[in-house]
Amino acid sequence: MEWVVVQLTSYAEKHISTAELAREMRRRLATPDLELFYPSIEDVVGKHVSTFAEYAFIEYRPGIDYSELEGGDFFKTILRNQGADKAIQILPDQEVDKVRNSTEREQILNPGDRVRILQGPLKGNVGKVERELDGQVSLTVSMGEIGQDAIIPRHWVRPMKKKTSSVVPTMETIHPNPLDDPRHGVGIDGEQGD
Repeated sequence: MEWVVVQLTSYAEKHISTAELAREMRRRLATPDLELFYPSIEDVVGKHVSTFAEYAFIEYRPGIDYSELEGGDFFKTILRNQGADKAIQILPDQEVDKVRNSTEREQILNPGDRVRILQGPLKGNVGKVERELDGQVSLTVSMGEIGQDAIIPRHWVRPMKKKTSSVVPTMETIHPNPLDDPRHGVGIDGEQGD
Protein backbone atom coordinates (compact mmCIF):
# COMPACT_ATOMS: atom_id res chain seq x y z
CA MET A 1 0.00 0.00 0.00
CA GLU A 2 1.11 3.57 -0.60
CA TRP A 3 0.10 6.73 1.24
CA VAL A 4 -0.54 10.42 0.64
CA VAL A 5 0.44 12.83 3.43
CA VAL A 6 -2.06 15.52 4.35
CA GLN A 7 -1.48 18.42 6.72
CA LEU A 8 -4.39 19.05 9.06
CA THR A 9 -5.67 22.42 10.14
CA SER A 10 -4.94 23.37 13.73
CA TYR A 11 -8.70 23.16 14.38
CA ALA A 12 -8.83 19.54 13.17
CA GLU A 13 -5.70 18.60 15.09
CA LYS A 14 -7.12 19.94 18.36
CA HIS A 15 -10.84 19.25 18.07
CA ILE A 16 -11.64 16.50 15.56
CA SER A 17 -11.58 12.76 16.21
CA THR A 18 -9.96 10.27 13.86
CA ALA A 19 -13.41 8.93 12.94
CA GLU A 20 -14.62 12.42 11.98
CA LEU A 21 -11.47 13.01 9.89
CA ALA A 22 -12.05 9.72 8.07
CA ARG A 23 -15.73 10.53 7.39
CA GLU A 24 -14.86 13.96 6.00
CA MET A 25 -12.01 12.54 3.88
CA ARG A 26 -14.26 9.84 2.42
CA ARG A 27 -17.05 12.34 1.76
CA ARG A 28 -14.79 14.86 0.00
CA LEU A 29 -13.04 12.20 -2.07
CA ALA A 30 -16.30 10.28 -2.73
CA THR A 31 -14.54 7.04 -1.79
CA PRO A 32 -16.25 5.18 1.07
CA ASP A 33 -13.56 2.58 1.78
CA LEU A 34 -10.37 4.67 1.78
CA GLU A 35 -8.09 4.12 4.79
CA LEU A 36 -6.85 6.98 6.98
CA PHE A 37 -4.05 6.71 9.54
CA TYR A 38 -3.83 9.55 12.05
CA PRO A 39 -1.03 8.86 14.54
CA SER A 40 -2.49 9.93 17.85
CA ILE A 41 -3.11 8.84 21.39
CA GLU A 42 -6.05 9.56 23.61
CA ASP A 43 -5.61 11.80 26.61
CA VAL A 44 -7.38 11.43 29.95
CA VAL A 45 -10.49 13.26 28.79
CA GLY A 46 -10.85 11.29 25.55
CA LYS A 47 -9.32 13.90 23.25
CA HIS A 48 -6.97 12.64 20.55
CA VAL A 49 -3.48 14.13 20.69
CA SER A 50 -1.29 13.86 17.60
CA THR A 51 1.99 12.02 17.96
CA PHE A 52 3.26 13.10 14.54
CA ALA A 53 2.82 16.87 14.35
CA GLU A 54 -0.25 17.84 12.35
CA TYR A 55 -0.09 15.15 9.67
CA ALA A 56 -2.34 12.27 8.70
CA PHE A 57 -1.79 9.57 6.09
CA ILE A 58 -4.38 8.61 3.48
CA GLU A 59 -4.31 5.46 1.40
CA TYR A 60 -3.17 6.25 -2.14
CA ARG A 61 -5.16 5.03 -5.14
CA PRO A 62 -4.46 6.14 -8.70
CA GLY A 63 -7.25 8.22 -10.22
CA ILE A 64 -8.37 9.94 -7.01
CA ASP A 65 -8.01 13.72 -6.98
CA TYR A 66 -6.54 14.26 -3.51
CA SER A 67 -6.45 18.03 -4.04
CA GLU A 68 -10.20 17.93 -3.28
CA LEU A 69 -9.17 17.71 0.39
CA GLU A 70 -7.29 21.01 0.41
CA GLY A 71 -8.99 23.89 2.17
CA GLY A 72 -11.85 23.83 4.63
CA ASP A 73 -11.98 23.17 8.36
CA PHE A 74 -10.11 19.84 8.48
CA PHE A 75 -7.46 19.54 5.78
CA LYS A 76 -4.93 22.26 5.03
CA THR A 77 -2.78 20.90 2.22
CA ILE A 78 -1.47 17.76 0.55
CA LEU A 79 2.32 17.34 0.65
CA ARG A 80 3.78 17.68 -2.82
CA ASN A 81 7.15 17.03 -4.43
CA GLN A 82 9.60 19.88 -4.83
CA GLY A 83 10.38 20.98 -8.37
CA ALA A 84 8.45 21.69 -11.50
CA ASP A 85 5.88 18.88 -11.42
CA LYS A 86 4.57 19.54 -7.87
CA ALA A 87 3.09 16.03 -7.92
CA ILE A 88 1.54 14.66 -4.75
CA GLN A 89 4.14 12.93 -2.58
CA ILE A 90 3.51 9.21 -2.31
CA LEU A 91 5.03 7.33 0.64
CA PRO A 92 5.62 3.58 0.66
CA ASP A 93 4.01 1.49 3.37
CA GLN A 94 7.42 0.95 5.02
CA GLU A 95 7.75 4.67 5.80
CA VAL A 96 4.28 4.87 7.31
CA ASP A 97 5.02 1.68 9.29
CA LYS A 98 7.92 3.53 10.94
CA VAL A 99 5.48 6.20 12.14
CA ARG A 100 2.99 3.52 13.19
CA ASN A 101 5.69 1.66 15.17
CA SER A 102 6.88 4.81 16.93
CA THR A 103 3.28 5.59 17.90
CA GLU A 104 2.82 2.07 19.28
CA ARG A 105 6.04 2.41 21.34
CA GLU A 106 4.50 5.48 22.94
CA GLN A 107 1.55 3.29 23.85
CA ILE A 108 3.42 0.76 26.00
CA LEU A 109 1.36 0.00 29.08
CA ASN A 110 2.82 0.10 32.57
CA PRO A 111 1.16 -0.61 35.91
CA GLY A 112 -0.84 2.43 36.97
CA ASP A 113 -1.38 3.75 33.42
CA ARG A 114 -4.87 4.88 32.57
CA VAL A 115 -6.45 3.40 29.44
CA ARG A 116 -9.69 3.90 27.56
CA ILE A 117 -11.50 0.71 26.56
CA LEU A 118 -12.39 0.83 22.86
CA GLN A 119 -14.14 -2.53 22.36
CA GLY A 120 -16.16 -5.14 24.18
CA PRO A 121 -18.79 -4.88 26.91
CA LEU A 122 -16.79 -2.27 28.87
CA LYS A 123 -16.32 -0.01 25.81
CA GLY A 124 -16.07 3.68 26.68
CA ASN A 125 -14.93 3.13 30.25
CA VAL A 126 -11.57 4.11 31.68
CA GLY A 127 -9.38 1.61 33.48
CA LYS A 128 -6.16 1.54 35.47
CA VAL A 129 -3.63 -1.07 34.32
CA GLU A 130 -2.53 -3.65 36.86
CA ARG A 131 -0.35 -5.63 34.44
CA GLU A 132 -0.02 -6.68 30.79
CA LEU A 133 0.82 -10.26 29.86
CA ASP A 134 0.60 -12.28 26.65
CA GLY A 135 -1.64 -9.85 24.80
CA GLN A 136 -4.03 -9.46 27.73
CA VAL A 137 -4.40 -6.50 30.08
CA SER A 138 -5.42 -6.89 33.69
CA LEU A 139 -7.02 -3.68 34.88
CA THR A 140 -9.44 -2.08 37.25
CA VAL A 141 -12.29 -0.33 35.47
CA SER A 142 -13.79 2.74 37.11
CA MET A 143 -17.57 2.84 36.94
CA GLY A 144 -18.68 5.68 39.14
CA GLU A 145 -17.63 4.91 42.69
CA ILE A 146 -17.28 1.22 41.91
CA GLY A 147 -14.14 -0.42 40.53
CA GLN A 148 -14.39 -3.68 38.61
CA ASP A 149 -11.40 -5.92 37.87
CA ALA A 150 -11.23 -7.23 34.31
CA ILE A 151 -8.86 -9.00 31.95
CA ILE A 152 -9.33 -7.97 28.35
CA PRO A 153 -7.38 -8.22 25.07
CA ARG A 154 -4.62 -5.60 24.71
CA HIS A 155 -5.94 -4.38 21.35
CA TRP A 156 -9.21 -3.35 23.05
CA VAL A 157 -7.50 -0.54 24.97
CA ARG A 158 -5.55 2.62 24.18
CA PRO A 159 -3.34 4.40 26.66
CA MET A 160 -4.43 7.84 27.67
CA LYS A 161 -1.82 10.56 27.62
CA LYS A 162 -0.88 11.61 31.11
CA LYS A 163 -1.95 15.09 32.10
CA THR A 164 0.97 17.37 32.62
CA SER A 165 0.67 19.83 35.42
CA SER A 166 1.11 23.41 34.43
CA VAL A 167 3.90 25.25 36.19
CA VAL A 168 2.72 28.35 37.96
CA PRO A 169 5.52 30.89 38.06
CA THR A 170 6.54 32.12 41.46
CA MET A 171 7.89 35.56 42.24
CA GLU A 172 11.36 34.01 42.21
CA THR A 173 11.01 33.01 38.56
CA ILE A 174 9.48 36.24 37.27
CA HIS A 175 12.00 39.00 36.62
CA PRO A 176 10.70 41.53 34.13
CA ASN A 177 13.74 43.67 34.84
CA PRO A 178 16.96 41.61 34.96
CA LEU A 179 18.52 44.22 37.23
CA ASP A 180 16.00 43.22 39.92
CA ASP A 181 17.15 39.58 39.78
CA PRO A 182 19.67 39.08 42.63
CA ARG A 183 21.22 36.14 40.74
CA HIS A 184 22.51 38.54 38.07
CA GLY A 185 24.85 40.93 39.80
CA VAL A 186 23.95 44.28 41.29
CA GLY A 187 20.27 45.12 41.68
CA ILE A 188 18.64 48.50 41.34
CA ASP A 189 19.04 49.11 45.06
CA GLY A 190 22.83 48.71 44.66
CA GLU A 191 23.09 45.42 46.60
CA GLN A 192 25.28 42.64 45.25
CA GLY A 193 23.42 39.47 44.20
CA ASP A 194 24.44 35.90 45.10
